[in-house]
Amino acid sequence: MTKKSYQWYLLAVRGGQEEKIIEKIKSELEKTELKEDIRELKIFIDRNNKKIIKGYIFCHCSLTYELVKLFHKVPKVIGFINHERKSNKLPEFISSELVKNFSIKVEEYKKNNTINESPGLNIGDLVKITDGTFINYEGKIFYLNEKKQEVKVDIEFAGRTISILVPVKNCQKILI
Repeated sequence: MTKKSYQWYLLAVRGGQEEKIIEKIKSELEKTELKEDIRELKIFIDRNNKKIIKGYIFCHCSLTYELVKLFHKVPKVIGFINHERKSNKLPEFISSELVKNFSIKVEEYKKNNTINESPGLNIGDLVKITDGTFINYEGKIFYLNEKKQEVKVDIEFAGRTISILVPVKNCQKILI
């Protein structure tokens, strides 16, 4: 019997449905012999039980073509990042170090909530995130909610552009 190689993959799913999709995947796995191929299905939440990255599930598994097909059969699963559904190649994995560092940052953020004031932000501004899970990431503001003091920022994460919601106080404008 060959030893299985487990890697992390990022699965794009319908935002807001992550927990239900994980349960559906687990239910489908119970009907197969593939359940040993998955070690963990994970979403990251902050201290307020809000999802940090909506629309994604981190999957630690020994990926096979059969497992890819199983994921694609689950309703509301869009697919793996950087992978076309009908490709004859397996999806690319993401770095274990990236997942580990991201997990550490999430836990640090849950424990430590410092406040950095950064007023005067506008749509289109380039910002550096100064606190929280995505500390030191840079991105462009595409939505601003002055009432809630939040901005949506597009950042590069795991080789893909994702949108995150960040408190204004955790953003520092980058002057070009």
